Amino acid sequence: MDRGIYVAASGGLYSQDRMASMSNNIANINVPGFKKDREVFIFQEGKPQLQGVSPEMNIPAQVFVKTSIVFTDFTQGALKATKEPHDMAIKGDGFFVVNTKDGTRYTRKGDFKVDGTGRLITQDGNAVQGQDGDITLIGRDFLVGANGDILEDGQVVDRIRVVTFEKPYPFIKLGAGYYESTNDNAKEIESEDAEVHQFNLEVSNASAIQEMVAMISGMRSYEANVKLIQNFDKMTEMSISVAK
Repeated sequence: MDRGIYVAASGGLYSQDRMASMSNNIANINVPGFKKDREVFIFQEGKPQLQGVSPEMNIPAQVFVKTSIVFTDFTQGALKATKEPHDMAIKGDGFFVVNTKDGTRYTRKGDFKVDGTGRLITQDGNAVQGQDGDITLIGRDFLVGANGDILEDGQVVDRIRVVTFEKPYPFIKLGAGYYESTNDNAKEIESEDAEVHQFNLEVSNASAIQEMVAMISGMRSYEANVKLIQNFDKMTEMSISVAK
């Protein structure tokens, strides 16, 4: 078997990884605060296998490509105005703090609502955190300042917690717009430059057009590698046939 088939296979697998990330970006294009994923690839050299070549030249017989990591791009998304007082967007570096049954989570998804007891919660029922824990609102007539202060009847009743971490963020991306800190030693930092914008939502930072163009490119790359694998397979069959 021609070992070049493994090089083509590595290219096909990398193209699959790219398309998986792009598909996820497109699927979440309308989710408030969604941050797109990107891949970092590396070239991995095979062992020198060329006969008659000095080992000092270290010429690899094959070079493989593989996905090194998939990372989240946290660049700011545009703000979209709404008419809902519970909708909030962060402009700048920061995350809302949410208390879940599995512990503290962080999010940029600010399409909040109020439950029957007046708590400010996420769409899946988890409590948004203020300076003293869960935030409780008396009615719909409230205002949120850029610094996160919540005012009812002109009085500050709480402040929405907006925190950040040293970069790179120690996060793993979960579902429903949540992030979890994977470093127990990473400390929350009260964000100083972030602004909270009430009656706004942050839209995804993924572009549908860019993702579709990249998807087409990834599909063509995948098809080219599959074609190479098929050609290598045919060459192997021809070699076996001649040998007989």
